[in-house]
Amino acid sequence: MSGEVTFDAKEWEDMIRTIDKNVTDPKPMLRAAFGTRGFKDVIDHFQNEEGRTGSWKPSQRAIREGGKTLQDTGNLRQNFNVSNIRDKGKDAIVFFNPTPYAAQHDLGTDKLPQREFMFLTDDAQEDMLKIILDLVVK
Repeated sequence: MSGEVTFDAKEWEDMIRTIDKNVTDPKPMLRAAFGTRGFKDVIDHFQNEEGRTGSWKPSQRAIREGGKTLQDTGNLRQNFNVSNIRDKGKDAIVFFNPTPYAAQHDLGTDKLPQREFMFLTDDAQEDMLKIILDLVVK
């Protein structure tokens, strides 16, 4: 006997109606998901000293002192705060670091190699999606 699975569109329609009813403003759910899993993911980039494509190029200071790259004074890392979120339009939020040189290090310049830290891994995005779905479909 073969196995079978019945796919009923009514279940999906019911879920979509529930989502539509429960999500009048998605930003609080985005904040909750980012404030937990997304924030941890960005901080992990500092701990692991790596970006999307692998390990950061060590800074001369880190090599000389045996320290961590981008963590000399601690200002850059310490200026990551879950309250550094602002609305972007109706359905989005932006997480930012107010340190004046954050973008230079994240993007790289003619004089600084790129040491990307402002991104979310696939695992973090999946976890954040689960958090949002839990909030929406309860």
